[in-house]
Amino acid sequence: MATVNALRAAITQEAAQWVDDEHALTIYMMDHGDRDVLYLDKLRNERLKPEDLDEMLDILEAQKPGVKVNVVIEACYSGSFISGDDSISKANRVVVTSVDDNNLAWASNDGVVFSDHFHGRFSRGERSTTALSRRAAAQVAHPTQLALAGRRRRCQRAG
Repeated sequence: MATVNALRAAITQEAAQWVDDEHALTIYMMDHGDRDVLYLDKLRNERLKPEDLDEMLDILEAQKPGVKVNVVIEACYSGSFISGDDSISKANRVVVTSVDDNNLAWASNDGVVFSDHFHGRFSRGERSTTALSRRAAAQVAHPTQLALAGRRRRCQRAG
């Protein structure tokens, strides 16, 4: 079952066994979202907030100094995880969201528009920042779906 506590254990206990300054942690989350929340299980009131995820990652980083973290969030309004006061972006973290904090993320025939294109490019060997900058196909289908990338407490539009 998807719960905030299960995610906390996965990041702070399980992942801590496998990551270090040579082995990054990559987290990909996809579900419904709203401003400053990702629904892990909306019916059971399991909601992840940016400050919760930031705290989990801080704990891991304290246990494993120098670890690099990549976070991809595919959800409506997911940009709020990097654009607000509770941004999860900081040094040694690359955070990519499928859309900014004011718009919806869209489904496709095969899954979801942003991730379809992002993972397709990434699987062909492109770096995450290059794959993100070439997300034009997602924006062609839905002009308001503007992906974001955050690093070191700043937010920038991709493209």
